[in-house]
Amino acid sequence: MIDNAKNWVIVLAAGQGNRFGADKMFIDYLGAPLIRTTLSVAKEVCNNIILVINETKHDKFASLFGDDVLYVNGGQTRTQSVTNALNALPNDAQLVAIHDGARPFASKNLFIKLFKEAEEKGNAIPTVPLSDTAYAITDKIIPLDRSAITLVQTPQVFDAKQIKEAYVFHDKATTDDSQIYLNRFGSLNFVEGERTNQKITYQQDLIQYKTGIGFDAHKLGENRDLILCGEKIPFASGLIGHSDADAPVHALMDALLSALGQKDIGNLFPDTDSTYKNISSITLLNRVMAFCEQLGYSVVNVSIVIMAQQPKLAPYIDKMRKNLCGALKVPLSQVNISATTTENLGITAAGIGIASQAIVLLKK
Repeated sequence: MIDNAKNWVIVLAAGQGNRFGADKMFIDYLGAPLIRTTLSVAKEVCNNIILVINETKHDKFASLFGDDVLYVNGGQTRTQSVTNALNALPNDAQLVAIHDGARPFASKNLFIKLFKEAEEKGNAIPTVPLSDTAYAITDKIIPLDRSAITLVQTPQVFDAKQIKEAYVFHDKATTDDSQIYLNRFGSLNFVEGERTNQKITYQQDLIQYKTGIGFDAHKLGENRDLILCGEKIPFASGLIGHSDADAPVHALMDALLSALGQKDIGNLFPDTDSTYKNISSITLLNRVMAFCEQLGYSVVNVSIVIMAQQPKLAPYIDKMRKNLCGALKVPLSQVNISATTTENLGITAAGIGIASQAIVLLKK
């Protein structure tokens, strides 16, 4: 936390999100509106927050933050919005950070570093070097020397009086506060930014990850094939169930559904429905994956442990992994299966049954 009570953070959240295709501030991120993540980091650093909003959405913002922030209505442009926020600063404000509400990944450490730099040098502008090839496109296509280009991020921290003065003498709309400061004072103090501090502009910018865990167990019985991860394993008995009783695949499906916040396979494929009698669990897994894809999620990686006293499963692990890769649509390296005997404990003791646990990571 920045000790100085005269320091402020302005968070800009009045945009329409036209390029994103929706209001970015209220898009779901980790189970809450994205703006909550941005504000939570800012609040860790500074108690004095000005939130610049679209006045028609005041009630939505107030339902999230109550009286914890000072609300200021935005303007028609970013420049107007910042001007409105600067005019709301108290006269004794010393440093002010101006931050995009659509940058939820800026770290607390970055904020603190920038405040300290600005306290010494009057301003602190986070930048990262350009790593892609770049062209200037006007009437000609001109390749640019990327080693001479740096990309500017927010938050940008300024001496409050200086940035207010810079805005008074600036009458053109710009996309960046450091340009306005530079035009007035002639220099900038660049500070190393963070590559993870991405601005959410398009849908593809907001990558979301979800994890899920699943568990399943079945008794072993006679006159049943032993099917594990879609592979028929030579053994005297098989798992008992309404479907083929493929315990690791059942655990995997429950892990996928858990990650998505959905009900388990007992609800999705009930054993009271004859449609699923002796059905291949890989077939059911394909349906669960289709549901994942409908929601925009794909598998990053899967880890499964199979608990069985017998038979020895090591010779079949690679085949089982390949079976799952096809259903999950991922490379072999992203599916791991291990087996353990559990030392004659629990349901696997004396060959009574087989259990399995699965953990998945999904990406949207």
